[in-house]
This record gives sequence, C-alpha cells and structure tokens, in this order.
Amino acid sequence: TSELARGRTEDYALCFEGCLKVPQTGFYRLTLDSDDGSQLFLDGHQLIDNDGLHPPQEMGCGVRLAAGLHPLRIEYFQATGGTELKLYLEPQDGERREVGKDLLFHD
Repeated sequence: TSELARGRTEDYALCFEGCLKVPQTGFYRLTLDSDDGSQLFLDGHQLIDNDGLHPPQEMGCGVRLAAGLHPLRIEYFQATGGTELKLYLEPQDGERREVGKDLLFHD
C-alpha cells in the first residue's frame, strides 16, 4: 500500500473502490487485516470497522453473498510504524485466500 501513497510512508489515507467477484452463491467470511485503521463496505453497507491506531490486526464478519460482482470500498489510513492492508475471502466450506486481482474489478 505505501507505494500507492506517492512516496509517503506515514500520515496518509487511501480509498479503494471497485467490485469484488464472488465465485458462487454461499456464506463467506470476509477478513480485513490492517495496520493502522481500515473499513470495508460491500454493496453499500459497512461490514467491517477495523479503525484506529493499532499494529496489524484482523477483523472479520460472515455474510451470505450471491455469485457475481459486488460493489466494494475499502478505506485505509496509515499513521506511523508498520504498513499493512489485506483482504481475505473464505467460503464456508473452503480455504481462506487473500483477495487478489483475479477477484477485483473496476469499471
């Protein structure tokens, strides 16, 4: 994430918007891991609030999702110290995986 802040390593905020591709309808656990604060919005609803100054910290929630594209927004800020921002998707009966470019889309 720090390379996206145009050379800044401290005291910046970023907002990522796009779509999350859900492979098949089912129950999923979404987990946001960040250092410092982050929030996740899916389909216009805030699902995760991992805000505040903290070392790497995971926060997650379970949600039933239909297959297809879902509008996604992640808000993130970095104060000082370490930098981390990761999103994980875990189907109810499957393995947790980090969300990468194969599941993220933008108009």
